[in-house]
Amino acid sequence: MTIKNNFRIGYLTTALLFGILGAIVLFGFYEINLKTEDIHKDKIKTMFIVNSMYEEVLESIPDVYEYSVASGSAAKADFEEKMTSYDKFEAEYKKMAKIGRLGEDTKEKELFTNLHNAKADYQETVEDIFSIVEKNRPLEKQDFENYKTKMEKVHTAMDNLFVLRK
Repeated sequence: MTIKNNFRIGYLTTALLFGILGAIVLFGFYEINLKTEDIHKDKIKTMFIVNSMYEEVLESIPDVYEYSVASGSAAKADFEEKMTSYDKFEAEYKKMAKIGRLGEDTKEKELFTNLHNAKADYQETVEDIFSIVEKNRPLEKQDFENYKTKMEKVHTAMDNLFVLRK
């Protein structure tokens, strides 16, 4: 073999190795991009769910006041519908965030549990208000203060979870 052929073989071998290495690196970048997109989509979806849960709670406030003033059965039905919708969003969030499954985030689980408990307390307080109204008893200032306190706990728990998901 001549020196010219040795250089050609050396050049082709080097080019082949760099080509293979380049292909491996490009494939790695492609895989990283796919995983990043999945994480990004997951994060956006869970933030949308938390926002939807927040909307259901906020939209339930007028129903509580309307029922307490006018005793309208439509307001009570609207409240119950919003809480059912909230429960569906909560179940979807729990599934996406892997709460109670392998790979769960303990901080997220704690915040989710706080939110779940705050919402349950809020719903129970509203049902107590509905019960008082149905018995034709007057609502006391303490009833509304209790309602406001429970609502604030839901807002705080929701904000904490939302900040975590950002």
